[in-house]
Amino acid sequence: AAHRDGKIMPSATSEAEKILILDFGSQYTQLIARRLRELEVYCEILPYKASKSQIEAAKPAGIILSGGPDSVHRAGSPRPDPFVFAAGVPVLGICYGMQLISYLLEGGEVKKRRQKRIRFSETQDQGQKGFLSGIPSAINVWMSHGDRITRLPEGFRRLCVSANAPFALIADESRKYYGLMFHPEVVHTPDGARLIANFVHGVAGLKSDWTMAAFRAEAREAIRAQVGKGRVICGLSGGVDSSVAAVLIHEAIGDQLACVFVDHGLMRANEGEEVVGLFAPSPPASSSTPPWAVGGTPPRSSTPAPASRYWGSTGTPPRWRLHLRPWPPSELGRSSASRGSTPWPRWWPRCRPSWGPLWNSVD
Repeated sequence: AAHRDGKIMPSATSEAEKILILDFGSQYTQLIARRLRELEVYCEILPYKASKSQIEAAKPAGIILSGGPDSVHRAGSPRPDPFVFAAGVPVLGICYGMQLISYLLEGGEVKKRRQKRIRFSETQDQGQKGFLSGIPSAINVWMSHGDRITRLPEGFRRLCVSANAPFALIADESRKYYGLMFHPEVVHTPDGARLIANFVHGVAGLKSDWTMAAFRAEAREAIRAQVGKGRVICGLSGGVDSSVAAVLIHEAIGDQLACVFVDHGLMRANEGEEVVGLFAPSPPASSSTPPWAVGGTPPRSSTPAPASRYWGSTGTPPRWRLHLRPWPPSELGRSSASRGSTPWPRWWPRCRPSWGPLWNSVD
Protein backbone atom coordinates (compact mmCIF):
# COMPACT_ATOMS: atom_id res chain seq x y z
CA ALA A 1 0.00 0.00 0.00
CA ALA A 2 1.10 3.57 -0.52
CA HIS A 3 0.17 7.13 0.19
CA ARG A 4 -0.55 10.10 -2.04
CA ASP A 5 -0.86 13.67 -0.79
CA GLY A 6 -1.32 12.35 2.72
CA LYS A 7 -4.40 10.27 1.83
CA ILE A 8 -4.67 6.54 2.41
CA MET A 9 -5.15 4.78 -0.90
CA PRO A 10 -7.72 1.95 -1.14
CA SER A 11 -6.34 -1.50 -0.47
CA ALA A 12 -7.78 -4.97 -0.87
CA THR A 13 -6.34 -5.82 2.55
CA SER A 14 -7.16 -2.57 4.31
CA GLU A 15 -8.88 -4.48 7.12
CA ALA A 16 -5.97 -6.84 7.74
CA GLU A 17 -3.80 -6.55 10.83
CA LYS A 18 -0.95 -4.32 9.86
CA ILE A 19 2.11 -2.34 10.84
CA LEU A 20 1.96 1.33 9.93
CA ILE A 21 5.23 2.94 8.81
CA LEU A 22 5.49 6.72 9.09
CA ASP A 23 8.02 8.00 6.57
CA PHE A 24 10.33 10.81 7.73
CA GLY A 25 12.31 10.88 4.49
CA SER A 26 14.53 7.87 5.03
CA GLN A 27 16.12 6.24 2.01
CA TYR A 28 15.38 2.90 3.68
CA THR A 29 11.62 3.27 4.26
CA GLN A 30 10.72 0.91 1.42
CA LEU A 31 13.32 -1.52 2.74
CA ILE A 32 11.57 -1.57 6.12
CA ALA A 33 8.36 -2.49 4.31
CA ARG A 34 10.18 -5.21 2.41
CA ARG A 35 11.48 -6.75 5.65
CA LEU A 36 7.91 -6.84 6.97
CA ARG A 37 6.65 -8.53 3.80
CA GLU A 38 9.42 -11.10 4.15
CA LEU A 39 7.94 -11.84 7.58
CA GLU A 40 4.54 -12.24 5.85
CA VAL A 41 3.17 -9.25 7.73
CA TYR A 42 1.06 -6.61 6.00
CA CYS A 43 2.15 -2.97 6.25
CA GLU A 44 1.26 0.44 4.92
CA ILE A 45 3.42 3.54 4.49
CA LEU A 46 2.11 7.01 5.28
CA PRO A 47 3.91 10.36 5.34
CA TYR A 48 5.14 11.55 8.72
CA LYS A 49 2.40 14.22 8.81
CA ALA A 50 -0.44 11.68 8.75
CA SER A 51 -3.30 12.98 10.87
CA LYS A 52 -5.02 11.33 13.81
CA SER A 53 -7.98 10.37 11.62
CA GLN A 54 -5.71 8.75 9.03
CA ILE A 55 -3.86 6.75 11.66
CA GLU A 56 -7.14 5.66 13.26
CA ALA A 57 -8.50 4.65 9.85
CA ALA A 58 -5.45 2.46 9.24
CA LYS A 59 -6.10 0.57 12.50
CA PRO A 60 -2.45 -0.43 12.98
CA ALA A 61 -1.32 -3.08 15.43
CA GLY A 62 2.00 -1.25 15.69
CA ILE A 63 3.75 1.86 14.34
CA ILE A 64 7.30 2.23 13.04
CA LEU A 65 8.88 5.67 12.85
CA SER A 66 11.43 5.58 10.03
CA GLY A 67 14.79 7.24 9.99
CA GLY A 68 15.44 10.49 8.19
CA PRO A 69 18.16 13.00 7.28
CA ASP A 70 16.84 15.84 9.45
CA SER A 71 17.68 17.03 12.96
CA VAL A 72 15.10 17.30 15.73
CA HIS A 73 16.62 20.71 16.57
CA ARG A 74 15.95 22.27 13.17
CA ALA A 75 12.93 24.57 13.08
CA GLY A 76 10.26 22.94 10.94
CA SER A 77 11.80 19.47 11.07
CA PRO A 78 9.33 16.59 10.60
CA ARG A 79 7.13 15.74 13.60
CA PRO A 80 4.46 13.05 13.91
CA ASP A 81 0.94 13.72 15.11
CA PRO A 82 0.84 13.49 18.94
CA PHE A 83 -1.77 10.76 18.53
CA VAL A 84 1.07 8.36 17.64
CA PHE A 85 1.95 8.21 21.35
CA ALA A 86 -1.68 8.11 22.46
CA ALA A 87 -2.92 5.37 20.14
CA GLY A 88 -2.13 2.62 22.64
CA VAL A 89 -0.12 0.53 20.16
CA PRO A 90 3.58 -0.46 20.18
CA VAL A 91 5.96 2.06 18.63
CA LEU A 92 9.42 1.38 17.18
CA GLY A 93 11.64 4.35 16.35
CA ILE A 94 14.62 3.89 14.03
CA CYS A 95 17.47 6.46 14.16
CA TYR A 96 15.63 9.77 13.60
CA GLY A 97 12.49 8.02 14.84
CA MET A 98 14.29 7.12 18.08
CA GLN A 99 15.53 10.68 18.45
CA LEU A 100 11.96 11.92 18.07
CA ILE A 101 10.84 9.58 20.85
CA SER A 102 13.57 10.92 23.14
CA TYR A 103 12.96 14.53 22.13
CA LEU A 104 9.15 14.59 22.29
CA LEU A 105 8.49 12.45 25.36
CA GLU A 106 8.93 13.98 28.78
CA GLY A 107 12.35 13.70 30.38
CA GLY A 108 14.36 12.96 27.25
CA GLU A 109 17.22 15.03 25.91
CA VAL A 110 18.85 15.09 22.46
CA LYS A 111 21.93 17.18 21.76
CA LYS A 112 23.04 18.36 18.36
CA ARG A 113 26.29 17.08 16.89
CA ARG A 114 28.32 19.00 14.34
CA GLN A 115 29.17 16.07 12.11
CA LYS A 116 26.94 13.20 11.11
CA ARG A 117 28.30 9.73 11.82
CA ILE A 118 27.81 6.87 9.38
CA ARG A 119 29.76 3.77 10.34
CA PHE A 120 29.75 0.17 11.46
CA SER A 121 29.59 -0.32 15.22
CA GLU A 122 29.57 -3.22 17.64
CA THR A 123 26.58 -3.10 19.97
CA GLN A 124 26.48 -5.01 23.26
CA ASP A 125 23.33 -5.74 25.22
CA GLN A 126 23.01 -5.12 28.95
CA GLY A 127 21.90 -8.61 29.90
CA GLN A 128 18.28 -7.99 28.87
CA LYS A 129 16.23 -10.35 26.70
CA GLY A 130 12.61 -10.14 25.58
CA PHE A 131 12.94 -7.72 22.67
CA LEU A 132 16.49 -9.03 22.24
CA SER A 133 15.42 -12.68 22.20
CA GLY A 134 17.60 -14.69 19.83
CA ILE A 135 20.11 -11.84 19.44
CA PRO A 136 23.79 -12.42 20.32
CA SER A 137 25.22 -10.40 23.18
CA ALA A 138 27.43 -8.47 20.73
CA ILE A 139 26.31 -7.67 17.17
CA ASN A 140 27.54 -5.50 14.32
CA VAL A 141 25.13 -2.75 13.28
CA TRP A 142 24.94 0.08 10.75
CA MET A 143 24.62 3.50 12.40
CA SER A 144 23.73 6.74 10.64
CA HIS A 145 22.94 9.64 12.93
CA GLY A 146 23.81 13.26 13.55
CA ASP A 147 22.23 14.10 16.92
CA ARG A 148 23.06 12.34 20.15
CA ILE A 149 20.67 11.21 22.90
CA THR A 150 22.07 12.23 26.29
CA ARG A 151 19.11 11.49 28.57
CA LEU A 152 16.29 8.98 28.24
CA PRO A 153 12.61 9.88 28.58
CA GLU A 154 10.80 8.82 31.73
CA GLY A 155 10.06 5.09 31.88
CA PHE A 156 12.82 4.12 29.41
CA ARG A 157 15.90 2.06 30.07
CA ARG A 158 18.95 1.18 28.03
CA LEU A 159 19.11 -2.26 26.44
CA CYS A 160 22.22 -1.86 24.26
CA VAL A 161 25.28 0.37 24.18
CA SER A 162 27.98 1.04 21.59
CA ALA A 163 31.12 3.12 21.37
CA ASN A 164 29.32 5.59 19.08
CA ALA A 165 26.06 5.83 21.02
CA PRO A 166 25.58 5.43 24.78
CA PHE A 167 21.94 4.57 24.09
CA ALA A 168 22.01 2.27 21.05
CA LEU A 169 18.74 0.54 21.95
CA ILE A 170 16.17 1.77 24.47
CA ALA A 171 12.82 0.48 25.66
CA ASP A 172 9.80 1.32 27.75
CA GLU A 173 8.25 -2.12 28.12
CA SER A 174 5.17 -0.85 29.96
CA ARG A 175 4.11 1.30 27.00
CA LYS A 176 5.78 -0.96 24.42
CA TYR A 177 7.96 1.84 23.02
CA TYR A 178 11.34 0.89 21.54
CA GLY A 179 14.11 2.86 19.87
CA LEU A 180 17.11 1.81 17.78
CA MET A 181 20.00 4.14 17.00
CA PHE A 182 20.92 1.90 14.06
CA HIS A 183 19.26 0.50 10.96
CA PRO A 184 17.95 -3.05 11.47
CA GLU A 185 16.51 -3.19 7.95
CA VAL A 186 19.83 -3.08 6.04
CA VAL A 187 22.02 -6.08 5.28
CA HIS A 188 24.89 -4.37 7.11
CA THR A 189 23.07 -5.26 10.35
CA PRO A 190 23.10 -9.08 10.13
CA ASP A 191 20.72 -9.63 13.05
CA GLY A 192 18.45 -6.72 12.18
CA ALA A 193 15.72 -8.89 10.66
CA ARG A 194 15.46 -10.78 13.96
CA LEU A 195 14.96 -7.50 15.84
CA ILE A 196 12.18 -6.47 13.46
CA ALA A 197 10.60 -9.90 13.86
CA ASN A 198 10.78 -9.59 17.66
CA PHE A 199 8.92 -6.29 17.48
CA VAL A 200 6.30 -7.51 15.02
CA HIS A 201 5.66 -10.92 16.57
CA GLY A 202 6.75 -10.59 20.19
CA VAL A 203 5.67 -7.01 20.92
CA ALA A 204 2.86 -6.21 18.46
CA GLY A 205 1.56 -9.79 18.48
CA LEU A 206 1.08 -10.15 14.73
CA LYS A 207 1.18 -13.50 12.96
CA SER A 208 2.88 -14.40 9.69
CA ASP A 209 -0.37 -14.90 7.80
CA TRP A 210 -0.19 -12.38 4.93
CA THR A 211 1.35 -13.12 1.54
CA MET A 212 1.66 -11.21 -1.72
CA ALA A 213 -0.18 -14.05 -3.48
CA ALA A 214 -3.15 -13.57 -1.17
CA PHE A 215 -3.05 -9.82 -1.74
CA ARG A 216 -2.97 -10.39 -5.50
CA ALA A 217 -6.09 -12.55 -5.38
CA GLU A 218 -7.92 -10.12 -3.10
CA ALA A 219 -6.91 -7.17 -5.27
CA ARG A 220 -8.34 -8.85 -8.38
CA GLU A 221 -11.65 -9.42 -6.63
CA ALA A 222 -11.73 -5.81 -5.43
CA ILE A 223 -11.04 -4.54 -8.98
CA ARG A 224 -13.81 -6.71 -10.46
CA ALA A 225 -16.26 -5.47 -7.84
CA GLN A 226 -15.33 -1.83 -8.46
CA VAL A 227 -15.33 -1.94 -12.29
CA GLY A 228 -18.31 -4.22 -12.83
CA LYS A 229 -19.18 -4.14 -16.54
CA GLY A 230 -17.43 -0.83 -17.14
CA ARG A 231 -14.21 -0.18 -18.99
CA VAL A 232 -10.84 1.05 -17.75
CA ILE A 233 -8.12 3.07 -19.46
CA CYS A 234 -4.59 2.80 -18.10
CA GLY A 235 -1.58 4.97 -18.88
CA LEU A 236 1.19 2.40 -19.29
CA SER A 237 4.69 3.90 -19.20
CA GLY A 238 6.63 0.69 -18.64
CA GLY A 239 7.70 1.72 -15.14
CA VAL A 240 7.14 -0.44 -12.08
CA ASP A 241 3.97 1.29 -10.86
CA SER A 242 2.01 1.41 -14.10
CA SER A 243 3.25 -2.02 -15.22
CA VAL A 244 2.10 -3.74 -12.04
CA ALA A 245 -1.21 -1.88 -12.18
CA ALA A 246 -1.78 -2.84 -15.83
CA VAL A 247 -1.05 -6.53 -15.32
CA LEU A 248 -3.12 -6.73 -12.13
CA ILE A 249 -6.11 -4.94 -13.68
CA HIS A 250 -5.91 -7.07 -16.81
CA GLU A 251 -5.87 -10.25 -14.73
CA ALA A 252 -9.06 -9.01 -13.10
CA ILE A 253 -11.12 -7.69 -16.04
CA GLY A 254 -9.34 -8.80 -19.25
CA ASP A 255 -10.58 -7.00 -22.38
CA GLN A 256 -12.35 -4.36 -20.34
CA LEU A 257 -8.92 -2.73 -19.96
CA ALA A 258 -7.31 -0.58 -22.65
CA CYS A 259 -3.73 0.57 -22.10
CA VAL A 260 -2.23 3.69 -23.65
CA PHE A 261 1.51 4.08 -24.10
CA VAL A 262 2.76 7.58 -24.98
CA ASP A 263 6.21 7.91 -26.53
CA HIS A 264 6.86 11.60 -25.91
CA GLY A 265 10.24 11.62 -27.63
CA LEU A 266 12.29 12.00 -24.46
CA MET A 267 12.71 8.33 -23.59
CA ARG A 268 15.97 6.41 -23.58
CA ALA A 269 17.17 4.79 -26.81
CA ASN A 270 14.83 1.94 -27.86
CA GLU A 271 12.89 2.19 -24.61
CA GLY A 272 9.58 2.71 -26.38
CA GLU A 273 10.06 -0.42 -28.49
CA GLU A 274 11.03 -2.41 -25.40
CA VAL A 275 7.87 -1.38 -23.55
CA VAL A 276 5.68 -2.17 -26.54
CA GLY A 277 7.45 -5.47 -27.10
CA LEU A 278 7.06 -6.53 -23.49
CA PHE A 279 3.37 -5.84 -23.01
CA ALA A 280 1.71 -6.12 -26.40
CA PRO A 281 0.01 -9.21 -27.92
CA SER A 282 1.28 -11.04 -30.99
CA PRO A 283 0.01 -9.52 -34.28
CA PRO A 284 -2.37 -11.34 -36.65
CA ALA A 285 -0.69 -13.43 -39.35
CA SER A 286 -1.89 -11.02 -42.07
CA SER A 287 -0.77 -7.95 -40.19
CA SER A 288 1.55 -5.56 -41.99
CA THR A 289 4.01 -3.17 -40.44
CA PRO A 290 2.04 -1.18 -37.86
CA PRO A 291 1.79 2.56 -38.59
CA TRP A 292 3.52 3.52 -35.39
CA ALA A 293 6.71 1.56 -36.16
CA VAL A 294 9.02 4.28 -37.43
CA GLY A 295 12.22 2.87 -38.87
CA GLY A 296 11.08 -0.75 -38.94
CA THR A 297 9.42 -3.24 -36.62
CA PRO A 298 10.80 -4.32 -33.25
CA PRO A 299 12.78 -7.58 -33.24
CA ARG A 300 10.58 -10.62 -32.75
CA SER A 301 11.32 -13.97 -31.20
CA SER A 302 11.07 -17.08 -33.36
CA THR A 303 9.15 -18.71 -30.52
CA PRO A 304 6.55 -16.29 -29.19
CA ALA A 305 5.98 -16.46 -25.46
CA PRO A 306 2.56 -17.58 -24.27
CA ALA A 307 0.27 -14.66 -23.57
CA SER A 308 -0.36 -16.01 -20.07
CA ARG A 309 3.23 -15.13 -19.19
CA TYR A 310 2.38 -11.44 -19.27
CA TRP A 311 -1.38 -11.37 -18.88
CA GLY A 312 -2.10 -13.96 -16.19
CA SER A 313 -4.49 -16.85 -16.24
CA THR A 314 -6.77 -15.25 -18.87
CA GLY A 315 -4.03 -15.42 -21.50
CA THR A 316 -5.85 -12.63 -23.35
CA PRO A 317 -3.89 -9.49 -24.22
CA PRO A 318 -5.52 -6.07 -24.14
CA ARG A 319 -7.18 -4.80 -27.30
CA TRP A 320 -5.72 -2.43 -29.85
CA ARG A 321 -5.02 0.90 -28.36
CA LEU A 322 -4.01 4.43 -29.21
CA HIS A 323 -0.26 4.93 -29.44
CA LEU A 324 1.23 8.43 -29.67
CA ARG A 325 4.49 8.59 -31.57
CA PRO A 326 6.65 11.66 -32.32
CA TRP A 327 6.63 12.75 -35.96
CA PRO A 328 9.77 11.55 -37.78
CA PRO A 329 12.42 14.22 -38.43
CA SER A 330 11.69 14.10 -42.18
CA GLU A 331 8.20 15.47 -41.56
CA LEU A 332 9.01 18.15 -39.00
CA GLY A 333 9.71 20.73 -41.71
CA ARG A 334 6.57 20.07 -43.75
CA SER A 335 3.76 22.58 -43.76
CA SER A 336 0.46 21.88 -42.05
CA ALA A 337 -1.23 21.78 -45.46
CA SER A 338 1.07 19.02 -46.74
CA ARG A 339 0.61 17.11 -43.49
CA GLY A 340 -3.15 17.48 -43.68
CA SER A 341 -3.33 18.41 -40.01
CA THR A 342 -3.66 21.45 -37.81
CA PRO A 343 -0.60 23.64 -37.14
CA TRP A 344 1.84 22.51 -34.47
CA PRO A 345 0.89 23.38 -30.89
CA ARG A 346 3.36 25.46 -28.96
CA TRP A 347 4.56 22.55 -26.84
CA TRP A 348 7.20 20.01 -27.87
CA PRO A 349 7.61 17.13 -28.71
CA ARG A 350 4.98 16.99 -31.41
CA CYS A 351 3.14 13.69 -31.57
CA ARG A 352 0.82 12.12 -34.09
CA PRO A 353 -1.87 9.61 -33.08
CA SER A 354 -2.35 6.35 -34.92
CA TRP A 355 -4.23 3.14 -34.30
CA GLY A 356 -2.48 -0.15 -34.58
CA PRO A 357 -1.89 -3.49 -32.85
CA LEU A 358 0.85 -3.72 -30.24
CA TRP A 359 2.54 -7.10 -30.12
CA ASN A 360 4.77 -9.17 -27.96
CA SER A 361 8.40 -9.26 -29.07
CA VAL A 362 9.92 -10.87 -25.99
CA ASP A 363 10.25 -14.62 -25.66
